[in-house]
Amino acid sequence: MAPDFKLSSVKRRNFTGSWIERMARWMRMLPDDLMPAIDDFGRDAVYEAAAVRVVDVLYRRWLRVRTFGFENVPPEGRALLASNHANWLALDAMMITIAIQLYHPAHREVRALVDRFTAKLPWWSVFLARTGNVLGCPENALRLLERDELILVFPEGARGATKPLRERHHVMRFGEGFARIALVTGAPIIPVAVEGFEDLHPVLHNAKKLAKKIGLPDLPITPTFPWFGLLGLVPPPIKCFIEFGRPIPTDGFKPGAAEDREAVIKLAEKVRFIVQNLREHLRARRKSLVSG
Repeated sequence: MAPDFKLSSVKRRNFTGSWIERMARWMRMLPDDLMPAIDDFGRDAVYEAAAVRVVDVLYRRWLRVRTFGFENVPPEGRALLASNHANWLALDAMMITIAIQLYHPAHREVRALVDRFTAKLPWWSVFLARTGNVLGCPENALRLLERDELILVFPEGARGATKPLRERHHVMRFGEGFARIALVTGAPIIPVAVEGFEDLHPVLHNAKKLAKKIGLPDLPITPTFPWFGLLGLVPPPIKCFIEFGRPIPTDGFKPGAAEDREAVIKLAEKVRFIVQNLREHLRARRKSLVSG
């Protein structure tokens, strides 16, 4: 059974067929004082260090991600990254995380809050949990921000990642939860736009009825999946883009603003509007799917 990213530690699993796992086991031969512990969300620092090497190849060589606006991500302190959601395998979350972890001057750790759909995918959910991703819920977001961590949320939710082909360039209405949490914690909101990820696994149809029968909330049908099995999940070499917008401060709002639904809705819509504009800016940069 896949982990559900609860607040308690995620049970560790042994995947002997994975060379990432073998590399992680080799790294665990280091002295105990050099070994970071698995945290209370299930993040395995040793496993993550091995996985980062693989994901970085995907970032640099395969998807050739271009990232703009690093200067808008603070080098320290709590902050909330709010992005459009464009890939139901959470490749957008992975690439945003890698961009900041490896290429931001401060090399910050990012904790992405992923939707419940990914938390139910066998093996993949384990990979996400062990590389620092967390189930998206208010309790987890508050807990991480109170630690002054940098978190990544997708206010469109799973519906954003599984939107039909004809709507893939539209940023859907944002939920209110992220804005309320930012107001409660005083964390600045950094709008983030991703472009190109929606073309990696374009959704032709969401087979929800079949999904329920196999215990999944969604079952996206793409041009390659499920027709080619697991090979259908391999992303094509489409160039992708990320842009971080200017931070929106929240510590200047009046006390109790988090309980003012009108203020929360206005803040959420303001962020959505900025993300949509950033995305249009990125789309204008694209000349073709492959070369960008």
